[in-house]
Amino acid sequence: MTTTPVHWHPRDPPLAVAGVLGRGVVARRLAATLVDRGTGDDVGVEVHLGRDVLVAVGAEGRLGWVDGAVWLGRDGPLLCPTVLRPIVPAGLVAAAVARRATDRGLVVATPDDAFVLARSEGRLDVNALRSFAAEAAR
Repeated sequence: MTTTPVHWHPRDPPLAVAGVLGRGVVARRLAATLVDRGTGDDVGVEVHLGRDVLVAVGAEGRLGWVDGAVWLGRDGPLLCPTVLRPIVPAGLVAAAVARRATDRGLVVATPDDAFVLARSEGRLDVNALRSFAAEAAR
């Protein structure tokens, strides 16, 4: 299957913050921040973990932040950087990404990548988040 890159342009005004994305070490630092702040329904933050990525969804004031993270906003069915917009409609990007994925879940796209993170069932286990965060120290 051939994929076509999606080009992005600045978005003005930016989307409202709906989540935050971290990859690699940034994801693990973000996980540590979320553990410190608390997670789950009690703070209104839904956390999605991938192999080397973390996406936290919730109100901006309840999300953690670390340098290198990316604020995400909702553009229809797509979570994307708040300050960028794809040149094609967000719904088309989301549909194309979802069609390639094996799981259903949260569709995220950035200029660097596009993926689906499976939705967690209920509240994320804090121990899983701690383990994910601890990988940064290794």
